[in-house]
Amino acid sequence: MSALSVLAEKPERIKNLFESSEVNSEGIYRVKMLRDGIWTSLKVDDSLPCKSGRPAFAHSRANELWVSLVEKAAAQKYGSYAKLHAGNAYDPMADLTGAPTMSQLSTDSSCWNFLLEAEKCNNVMTALALKGDSSKDIVPSHSYAIIKVAEVEKDG
Repeated sequence: MSALSVLAEKPERIKNLFESSEVNSEGIYRVKMLRDGIWTSLKVDDSLPCKSGRPAFAHSRANELWVSLVEKAAAQKYGSYAKLHAGNAYDPMADLTGAPTMSQLSTDSSCWNFLLEAEKCNNVMTALALKGDSSKDIVPSHSYAIIKVAEVEKDG
């Protein structure tokens, strides 16, 4: 979800994942995803697993179908929804962008400089809370979308 969140900041990135942006009356869509280093078109339908009348897995609060379709394509690629797991967005970012991915494991100023440089390059970024990280707002082993990185001056 964090990978989809940062990609959705620029709608053209999401549009590029689909062969067509038109609603298909048959409910069949093609989602483009990297598979073994090659862009592959995965055919998915809009029949989604539901629980209590709502999609059982990823879905948009605005009832946009693309979120569920991309997740369904990923489940198809990896073999099942059960094989998709929360945590690091490293592989999903590569699958959805085709771009090289990298990680920075540091909490010092080099990490901040790394993030600032990535922001300047307009890279998409996520952050993984490590096990042992804890606060009321941070969930360990959860991936978070980084939407913007900026330095601000504190007055006083």
